[in-house]
Amino acid sequence: MTSTQAPTAHPAATTLTGSTWSRRHQPTGEEDVPILRAAIADFCLAWGGRNDRPIDDLALYVVVLVATELISNAIRHAAEAAAGGKPSVAACIHILEDGRVLVSVADRSSSEPVPKLADQDDENGRGLKIIHDITGDNWGWHPLPGGKSIWAICPSITTSTAA
Repeated sequence: MTSTQAPTAHPAATTLTGSTWSRRHQPTGEEDVPILRAAIADFCLAWGGRNDRPIDDLALYVVVLVATELISNAIRHAAEAAAGGKPSVAACIHILEDGRVLVSVADRSSSEPVPKLADQDDENGRGLKIIHDITGDNWGWHPLPGGKSIWAICPSITTSTAA
C-alpha cells in the first residue's frame, strides 16, 4: 500500500475462521518486543500442534518478523502519541484456515503509516518496506477512534503435505 492510497477496510473482517491470539499491552519501551515476539511464535507453534499441521520454520520466522516490525512501530508511535501518558498497543494474530496469518497491530497514533526508502546509514525506516515486500503488498491500515490499526497478511505457516 502506498501513501497515496486511501485507508482500507480490514481485509478479512468477515472471514476469520482460524485461531486468534491477542494482547493489549502498555509497553515500557522496545525491550518489550522480544516478550511479544516469543508469545506469537509460541502461539503459532501451539496452533500447529493442536491442529496436526506442521509449521514451516522459515514461514514462522516471516510471521514473527512482520509482527516485530509492526509492534516496534506501534510502540514508537504510541509513545509519541501518549505525550506523557501511558502508551497502549494491541496486537492480534489470526491464523486463517488455509494457514495464512493476519497480523494486526493498533496504537493510539493517528499518523498514516508510510513506507520509506531508508538511506544506507539510517538505523530505522525499513520496516514497512520489508513488510510490503514480504507480503506482496498485502498490507494496509485503517483509522480507529483515537488511533489506527495496521495489518499484514503473511503466507501460510504450514508445511505442504502434498507429495
